[in-house]
Amino acid sequence: MDTRSDGDIQGTKRNIISLHKKKDERIYSEETKNGVDTSHNLNTSDALNGLVSLSPSTTSVQDMEYRLQESEARYRSLVSATAQIVWTTDSTGYHAHNFAAWCAYTGLTLEEADGLKVIQAIHPNDREYVSKLWYHATQTKQTYEAEYRLRRHDGVYRVFNSRAVPVFEPDGTVREWVGINTDITERKQLEEHLHQSEMRFRHMFEQASIGMVFATLPEGHLIQANQCFCDMIGYTREELLNQPALYLTHPDDAPHTAEALEQLIHGVQSCTFEKRYIRKDKSILWVNITMSAIHDTLDTSPHYLAVIEDITGRKHVQEEAMRQETEHRHLEHRTHVALEGLLSMAEAFIQLPEDTVDMRVIGRLLANVTCDILDCQRVGILVIEPVTERIHPIGVAGLAPEQESMWWREQEQQETTLQDSQQQSPELFARLQNNEVVIIDMSQPPFSDTPNPYNVKVMLVAPMYIHERLTGFLTLDYGETGHTYTPNEVSLASAVGKLLALVVERQHLLTERAEAQGREIALREANRRMEEFLGIASHELRTPLTTIKANVQLAKRRLHSLMSDETLSVSQVEKLLPPQDMLTRAERQTTVLNRLVGDLIDISRIQTDKLQVHLRQKYTNLTALLIETIEEQRKAYPHRVINVSVAGETAQQPLFVTADPDRIAQVITNYINNALKYSLANKPVDVSLERIPQSATSEIDMVRVSVRDEGPGLSCEEQQRIWECFYQSHEVKVLSGSGVGLGLGLYISQTIIERHNGQIGVDSTPGDGSTFWFTLPLES
Repeated sequence: MDTRSDGDIQGTKRNIISLHKKKDERIYSEETKNGVDTSHNLNTSDALNGLVSLSPSTTSVQDMEYRLQESEARYRSLVSATAQIVWTTDSTGYHAHNFAAWCAYTGLTLEEADGLKVIQAIHPNDREYVSKLWYHATQTKQTYEAEYRLRRHDGVYRVFNSRAVPVFEPDGTVREWVGINTDITERKQLEEHLHQSEMRFRHMFEQASIGMVFATLPEGHLIQANQCFCDMIGYTREELLNQPALYLTHPDDAPHTAEALEQLIHGVQSCTFEKRYIRKDKSILWVNITMSAIHDTLDTSPHYLAVIEDITGRKHVQEEAMRQETEHRHLEHRTHVALEGLLSMAEAFIQLPEDTVDMRVIGRLLANVTCDILDCQRVGILVIEPVTERIHPIGVAGLAPEQESMWWREQEQQETTLQDSQQQSPELFARLQNNEVVIIDMSQPPFSDTPNPYNVKVMLVAPMYIHERLTGFLTLDYGETGHTYTPNEVSLASAVGKLLALVVERQHLLTERAEAQGREIALREANRRMEEFLGIASHELRTPLTTIKANVQLAKRRLHSLMSDETLSVSQVEKLLPPQDMLTRAERQTTVLNRLVGDLIDISRIQTDKLQVHLRQKYTNLTALLIETIEEQRKAYPHRVINVSVAGETAQQPLFVTADPDRIAQVITNYINNALKYSLANKPVDVSLERIPQSATSEIDMVRVSVRDEGPGLSCEEQQRIWECFYQSHEVKVLSGSGVGLGLGLYISQTIIERHNGQIGVDSTPGDGSTFWFTLPLES
């Protein structure tokens, strides 16, 4: 029902509504015009026969009916707005009504999506499971929910959560089914991918062929060391952790190490030097160490990363240095540059911002850094797409501008898949899949017959390998000159390949996470707006209802006062009886509307898990509360018989519980109202209260409240479904009073009792009435 707030009627007369029904079930209203109160009076033949003054306000009941329909439409529209893929079917569940979103996603036509043919978009392994669930839901008219793989229009299967509910006609038959499909693939995969990426980086750190340690500044305490360094020094990881940097350093090299730490503390980015360690077996370990300060914006404590190369062997053979002096100097220089470059790449990986960047921009940057690290002429980086296994380039370095343009064109023309490449060069790809670095002599078959526009003589191919999965290739060469790759160069190329794989994988994961977060944020915002709408709508409904009810009650008192006037004749008093009945019905209907609004507020609190916050539990006399609630119902239904019985000693000694008395009264009232509604007007309703001693199913005493009617009873299936949200039975008809309701009463009652640590249920036999009951823990 749509309403107006108090602000909508400021400066105007307050509205007073008087509602009544004719035999055709139409609702009529009483209105005030030009400050004169009028109402339509109906005689026994339902004809208009007079006007009577009531109160200074006007309200159109037809307008109220329109607003009620409008509010329901808005509510349904808002629920639909939260979906990703929304669809509807007819009452059987097998003929599509609104499958536009479904068809747009799957690529099926409306004809292909109709009836049982819609199953073709679901993964073959999921079809039987989905069909059984859907058949069960349509047969039992219960909510349908399933997770399955759905084929997108491009043939890719994605995991979806599918949920559908039946929409019922007033007579209880299913009018249609409304469903929503939500893509949950990223939610299931993203966390696992991110965890694996972190583990792969840790694996790279541990498996590196050079020693690496992290230590704090300024203390120099070791906080992490890889296995290679532990093997170098002869200590276990546990023995090294939290030890100062000078703990293992040779005493003669301690001042040099302390000076390096001071430089890092005072702003020097990195420093490289040689030093000696004392191994656990007291032997000397000569190392070349590169230390670099790392200032992580997310960590208030600075630390440094040390890359350590064992040079003991080189020191031991210095007597042969004269013969190999030139070669050693060149190797040392390249090693230093490579280590610093490798350190820079590691730092860049740790400190990369978490935003998505064009992969080619990252590829060019990585290719240039790699070219500098390995001191080669050309570098190319190719990656393998995870899903399609398509091999495509992301970066190249070392080519002239015109050569680079030609290289990109060639790569795009020669673009292939991993499977095709494996068939062309099975031995090469078998070694790469085994995480081996491959050196190719381009002058030897089968490569001697392939085009070689850049005159490459010997090419090195390093796999970009992550957790037993090949994700790309790093290729490099030294141009037209023949080059012999040293083991050190091969190891460095392998380490660079692993770092490149981690950086590329990280960008993929960041892109996927950004997309998933965007969808999640949009869904949260839609839910927030729905909750906000329910709160505002409920408030805006209650405010005018309170005013309406107050004015109706005021009109009743004035009419009663008028009828008590002894100067009126009997015929005049008789003419005032129909308006009095109308006002009574109007008051009753406003109570019903107020209850519906309360149900809306309660269901919104339940769905957002906030009902517990609104429970005000205290020590409560349940006996007195039950009697008081029954008395209120007797006043509301004076023509109905409501019996109450308190069993045994309970009649002499009140029963106490810890509960929210208003909420427990709400449950009792709902039970009694249902009993009155679904039994004939001349049949009584029996309410009982009894104490339940401890038993095998309960370790404490309980108290049980039961409400029995002499209505048509419920089948076993209906006894299960009546507790569902928005469910209204199509088997049981209303026998007395109004059938207005949202199907929320029993669902809310169940939630309230469960939040009080109680139980709820119904005992019923078709044709023999029903007994609704609930239990609560009894306080001593």
